[in-house]
Amino acid sequence: MNRREFLVSTAGIVAALPLEAYVAACDDSSSSEPDGGTSGTSGSSAAGHGGSGGSGGANACTDPLPETQVADATGHTHTVTIAASKLTSTADQMFDTSVTGGHMHSITLTPAQFAMIKAGTAVTVVSTNNASHTHSYKITCTA
Repeated sequence: MNRREFLVSTAGIVAALPLEAYVAACDDSSSSEPDGGTSGTSGSSAAGHGGSGGSGGANACTDPLPETQVADATGHTHTVTIAASKLTSTADQMFDTSVTGGHMHSITLTPAQFAMIKAGTAVTVVSTNNASHTHSYKITCTA
């Protein structure tokens, strides 16, 4: 009987212990490659021998951040590109939209809004007024 069989057969005795961790550690493989196991929540997507990638962690946002212009009656749309690296900004950050119909707009995100996006909350901001109108944009961490 090897360690894995022993632990599985005594599961009722050690039910209060996280048996899965002990069983995963009992690899009968003679490979010299490291046994990566399951990566956990460190954010690493790399996997060791026999393991699986991590979950990406709480701070893993799509880059650039996904944005959607909220539907309005202007008949046109603009896009805005926000790098995920801006999520750690400690000062307000201004971003210009694309040019459509000969004009563009700007939006400003505050450190508090970046923190909300990073935490998984969608934030809606209103653009500057240009050509007698504004647009609203919904910005999220992941698509």
